[in-house]
Amino acid sequence: MENYEKAEQDYMAGMKYKDIADKYDTTINTVKSWKKRYGWNGKEGAPQKEKVCTQNKKSAPAPRVEIDDGTKEILQNGDLTPEQQMFCIYYSRTFNAA
Repeated sequence: MENYEKAEQDYMAGMKYKDIADKYDTTINTVKSWKKRYGWNGKEGAPQKEKVCTQNKKSAPAPRVEIDDGTKEILQNGDLTPEQQMFCIYYSRTFNAA
């Protein structure tokens, strides 16, 4: 009987990876690879939950909302240059004077 077969029996009996590795003079990673390669199914660990993919639903576009921030009054003001009008509109929406 091969070491991995003996190690499987120990694993099924509840022995830890470290103890199995010490017993058969190998590394923990080797024991883990035996488990994966030979399909050991022990009672160790929590049961794996089935992965569920959620679907992204496309939502309807948000309705357009009119904001009365004084933009119409700024554009109707004849005393301001177009650059000054744009600055006033930008500042009233962002409060950024840069």
